[in-house]
Amino acid sequence: MTDSESRATATTPHTWRVIASSVIGTSHQQTGQSCQDAFACQHLPTGEVLLTVADGAGSARAAAHGSAFSVQAAQHFLAHFLQEWAPNSLEGWQALVQATFAHTHNALVDEAARLEQPLRDLATTLLVTVLSNEWTVIGLLGDCAAVCRSEEGALFTPCRPQKGEFANTTHFLTEQEALARLVIQVLPQPMRGVALFTDGLAELALSTVDGAPYSRFFAPLFAFVEQSGAAETAQAQLSAFLASERINARTNDDKTLVLAWRMSVG
Repeated sequence: MTDSESRATATTPHTWRVIASSVIGTSHQQTGQSCQDAFACQHLPTGEVLLTVADGAGSARAAAHGSAFSVQAAQHFLAHFLQEWAPNSLEGWQALVQATFAHTHNALVDEAARLEQPLRDLATTLLVTVLSNEWTVIGLLGDCAAVCRSEEGALFTPCRPQKGEFANTTHFLTEQEALARLVIQVLPQPMRGVALFTDGLAELALSTVDGAPYSRFFAPLFAFVEQSGAAETAQAQLSAFLASERINARTNDDKTLVLAWRMSVG
């Protein structure tokens, strides 16, 4: 990350509106389990917005802890770095995302040792996104997904959810070869909207053929975040949508959705 530049003050001609929610799946409600999804959102003084989503493995004994711990570890590492230095090239951003996932993997190893539990008990996926006025940066390990909306209105999936060797399996940050499976996309332009979500929403959101996003799913969601009012009210509305019978009829898994919309200022 030798191309980084020192930070002083940030100019923010645009600002990001973010609405996010996690809702427990009906299958976990029936078994008395907690929600195993986690997310974190942070607006940095330097102008970037950090969005992180994780989904604990259903078979992992401490899945909820693994996902919550991972999003916080990744956010803390990125925030600390970006408030001091900022990459100014594709290679610089790729190196920062690599370092973020390596740090979070190592932090999980240390946490498992602290808890005196096998590392696999904390198995989780991880999706990390950095949004700025110049860059859109995404790192993915596992079957979460990100959908972007360009300034012109086009929808696309920069990183398709990863599938494992067997049906209904994926890759986790706790795996020995995790970093070799990390997918990074660095786009040298800002998006108008970004949606991050866990695999509980994948069937509703993406084509199973080519991973293309469904416009009928995302168009009203991006319109909602653009036009939303008070943050607490908007989050409650998003939670109600994720917990609705309409959504639960299609999926019984935990569901996390993070919506970000770039608002023009001035």
